[in-house]
Amino acid sequence: MSISYADNGNILNKSDVGQYTYDSEDKPHAVTSVSNSSKNIGSNTVLTAFDVNAKISSIQTDGAYLAYRYGPGCC
Repeated sequence: MSISYADNGNILNKSDVGQYTYDSEDKPHAVTSVSNSSKNIGSNTVLTAFDVNAKISSIQTDGAYLAYRYGPGCC
């Protein structure tokens, strides 16, 4: 596998997945699309939520739900 990176650290291309595109205006590190030329990424929608500290609080896809809780002194 080979990976190429932008100057800001974003992945530009992964040989097993394809080209990555980012939201260059508001969230420069937020992936907006992946070409997925080899079909290695599923096509299901994944919903994510973040807490007030910008840490992931939940992930939901295909009826599965995963909630994250953080304790004192964590991360």
